[in-house]
Amino acid sequence: MPSKTRFAFWIISWILLVLIGVFTPGYIGYDFILIPLGLFFIVYGLILKAVSVRDLKKYGHLKMKGAKAPKKLVTKGIYSCMRHPALFGSVLIGVGLSLATRNIFSILAAGWYVAAAMYFVFNVEERDVYKKFGKKYMEYVKRVPPFRFWCGK
Repeated sequence: MPSKTRFAFWIISWILLVLIGVFTPGYIGYDFILIPLGLFFIVYGLILKAVSVRDLKKYGHLKMKGAKAPKKLVTKGIYSCMRHPALFGSVLIGVGLSLATRNIFSILAAGWYVAAAMYFVFNVEERDVYKKFGKKYMEYVKRVPPFRFWCGK
């Protein structure tokens, strides 16, 4: 799948979650918890994405511009503790956006968003990476989980 299509998937998903939250009558309140929790997920997702891009540049391809597939399998840095930190960050951003709207329909839609994102990760992304790196990637899959909330020991 081309990188532009992948990028569009995330952007369109985020926009839809916000639009559902803004234009449907499902406000549930709980501003004191939902807004900070939503903002936390958004910021944490952005950090994961930034760290993953930094590590791809550092260990994968030195002249990376835009969203391009790495020339080699990156297993260092944040990729030593999770296989898909940028994608996990994208999922967290979407969940955070829906929580911040404080709208039950947006929060429920976020469940479908997460399901679609997991389908994307495990049936598109993993397949593409396996095709590119083969046995080396399968060994990596055995050692490293797809996502983790924290990479500390």
